[in-house]
Amino acid sequence: MKNLFKFFRSKNFKFNTIAVFMMLCAIVITFFINMIGERTNFMWDMTENKMYSIGQQTKTIVSRIDKEVEIIFLADGEQIRGSEGIGTWTWHFLQNYDKFPKVSVKFVDPDTNPEIISQLQLSDTMQLSKFDIIVKSGDKIRSFPANTLFRQNLTGLSFSGEQEVTSSILYVTSEITPTVYFLEGHRQRDLNSEYMYLRGFLESNNFAVKRLDLDHVSEVPEDAKILICASPKVDLSKDERDKIESYLENGGNAIFLFDPVASNSRFLNFEHVLEKYDMSLYYDKVKETNEMRHLADTPYHILPNLAESQLFAQMNLQDFQVLIPETRSINLLRKDPEGVIVTPLLTASMDATREPFGNVENEEDLQGGPIDVAVLSEYSGEIKSKVLVIGSAYFLTDEALELYARYYQNNLLFMAQCISTMYDNTSDVYVMPKTTFQDTITVNSSNAKTISGIAIFGVPIVIICIGIIIWLRRRHL
Repeated sequence: MKNLFKFFRSKNFKFNTIAVFMMLCAIVITFFINMIGERTNFMWDMTENKMYSIGQQTKTIVSRIDKEVEIIFLADGEQIRGSEGIGTWTWHFLQNYDKFPKVSVKFVDPDTNPEIISQLQLSDTMQLSKFDIIVKSGDKIRSFPANTLFRQNLTGLSFSGEQEVTSSILYVTSEITPTVYFLEGHRQRDLNSEYMYLRGFLESNNFAVKRLDLDHVSEVPEDAKILICASPKVDLSKDERDKIESYLENGGNAIFLFDPVASNSRFLNFEHVLEKYDMSLYYDKVKETNEMRHLADTPYHILPNLAESQLFAQMNLQDFQVLIPETRSINLLRKDPEGVIVTPLLTASMDATREPFGNVENEEDLQGGPIDVAVLSEYSGEIKSKVLVIGSAYFLTDEALELYARYYQNNLLFMAQCISTMYDNTSDVYVMPKTTFQDTITVNSSNAKTISGIAIFGVPIVIICIGIIIWLRRRHL
């Protein structure tokens, strides 16, 4: 009996009892957490960039609207909510919009309510079906299949729910949709094969995007808010030049994206347009020799400095970095024509150099940095107009997205801020795309050798030294 009492008073019994008690508490707590979780069907968005949540941009846009908006999902809400995978994620995602006073989210099953499709189809061209999402305000309506919100690409799984829904809200509540025209006819990069992501971004933010061949029109269309010319390989004709100049003189805006072109002739008509805005082209390629200002071992893929400008006053620039691969430089004429204000936006470092890439006539064309690779020029006369020139068209292509995913979103945001400035809507808020991507780290060749040396020689030596120290200490115990 004494041994029994001694056992219950022992430290082992107390420690074992506490361990069993803590294990039972953990089991009970886990049971109740799972039971509560199953009943509430609550989910957390654990993705790195909150892919299935809405960002501050959407909150700002939706809080501004003054019209009633309905979001209708043609599906059984309870069935979607209880499903696994994309169905339940879509259900939870849409609930984010139901929290705004002007927005209501509904789930209507067309199998049990077949009249809903005929009620919503406002035209013969609109074809609605089950699992479509409809955004409606008054007589304006936009729809899209729910399964198109999920896409698998080289950078991972992307979810475009916020872009699609928020852009649809912008569309159905806006009175005007600005139009952006991409010029054709000079062997430019193709809008529909190389700029699908950029086009989708513009359309998702309530821009109409169209193509324009100046040879087939008498003048630039009146609804053109911005002309974009992306990587022309041949010059404008004099007639095309006159049409662009007439458009700008009447308050138009243009963006010229000039890739480096190994040509033996100058773009004289393009330069004629730019000269009025105190700019011209250099026929070169920029090489960045400062290792901190380019991608590892790729000195032609530069990370330019973003100029302090009112354009980016509302942005947090602490970790903001634009990547401009394969760029030419922009020549500032500095003739200071009356009413013209020229603002460099992206500039290579003082260590950058220009290499001939095409027709370089003067030695002064090859002077060193700082080198401007993106410049905005504004004419502030009675009729205002703006021209933006960037030395690369490649940095906004779909291929650039796949290769440089982490920088691509910054490239898009940079362009978005420029476009806002082009038509005086600096208060616009853009919904940026969300994409999953794998974390990567890049090192230059010298750093790679250092890391290899440490891994091959340094770590083993440290382990051996620690072993010797421990052996020596134990020897004297």
